[in-house]
Amino acid sequence: DVQTGLRDTGLQGQRDTDAHSADIAAVVKWVRGQTTTPVWLVGNSTGTISAAYLAAALPVDGAVLTSSFTEPSKLNRATVLDAPLDRIKAPVLILHDRDDECPNTPIEGTERIKSRLRSSPKVEIKFLQGGDAPQSGPCDALAGHGFFGLERAAVGAIADWIKAQGRR
Repeated sequence: DVQTGLRDTGLQGQRDTDAHSADIAAVVKWVRGQTTTPVWLVGNSTGTISAAYLAAALPVDGAVLTSSFTEPSKLNRATVLDAPLDRIKAPVLILHDRDDECPNTPIEGTERIKSRLRSSPKVEIKFLQGGDAPQSGPCDALAGHGFFGLERAAVGAIADWIKAQGRR
């Protein structure tokens, strides 16, 4: 925050906690009470830490991990690989932009995640490439990390994949 000099840390240090899981469990329960539509968790970058931990703990229909956070940073020591991935019993899509240059989300991390999703009935890695030239830092939204210039393709790939899984 420019005025106070304080930085909003969001869910930093909270993504793997029981409190975070309880909050999202309440949301999942509420959504299930409102509709019969499948409930999927989608996380991007550090949000993939939440999605992975929560998919392992909650009764969801699937998870999507985009720009998966597999290497720790100064602000975020936890990664997707710290989550109990072997407990995820739902389908998982791992989506990555080949032009993502963020050091915390290397392309090699996609295979590392997939190899640990032993209980998932279906795991697929999809890659996109060819977006717009970066207009931000490599770990920000206006670069490959945020599928810059490929937003429609990314959303389409996710939606198509979820639809192809049908109901569980």
